[in-house]
Amino acid sequence: QPQAVVSWIDYVAGLQYGYLGVSQPVEKFNGTVAASVSYLTTDEMKETTPEQPDGTGRTFTAGDFAAGLSYSQMLTDKFSVGGTLKLISEMLADKSATGWAADVGTFYDTGWKSVRIAMLTSNFGPDMKFVEEEFPLPMNFTFGASMYVVNTNDRDWWNGSDSLGTHSLLASLAWSHPNDNLEVYNLGFEYGYMNTVFLRAGKKLNGWTRKSWDEYRETVNR
Repeated sequence: QPQAVVSWIDYVAGLQYGYLGVSQPVEKFNGTVAASVSYLTTDEMKETTPEQPDGTGRTFTAGDFAAGLSYSQMLTDKFSVGGTLKLISEMLADKSATGWAADVGTFYDTGWKSVRIAMLTSNFGPDMKFVEEEFPLPMNFTFGASMYVVNTNDRDWWNGSDSLGTHSLLASLAWSHPNDNLEVYNLGFEYGYMNTVFLRAGKKLNGWTRKSWDEYRETVNR
């Protein structure tokens, strides 16, 4: 069915984040087309300089914006592929940078013991230019897998049934490799009650042992 989602977050440190997404199935092609808009803005901040560290009397803001068009296609009843082409813009005071990027992802339902796997490459595109300096996009590769470790459904869910019982517990593991930071491993769980109420919890497996990026580069160089 056609769907829409709207989200707005008044975040810490004077940040505001908004998202709007709509999707429309295309039954003729067994696919779905979607569009989305997201933005991140800041409150006004005081302008400071080395000569005037307490402020110049002027203020400025910063923000990010992205508008994307997506399409996904079920190639088989187990395998799907999709992509998003998006226009992106970054703004800081009276300067800005504009460019484009693409996301490509795959989803595979193995049909074995409810195991599903997915892969995503996000923010693939050319360098952007801010003032006179070019910088690469924060490209990221993510691999994830999940399975139901608990499901009280009377049907044979263990062999791939999508029907959930009164209680269910979904376990997932994700590995992310960004081009501008260290690798991250995440473990997550989702408990479901009557397929209506859900409780989620997650943890970065290497979050407490990761070094800073500078320390990591020094280790690699040695």
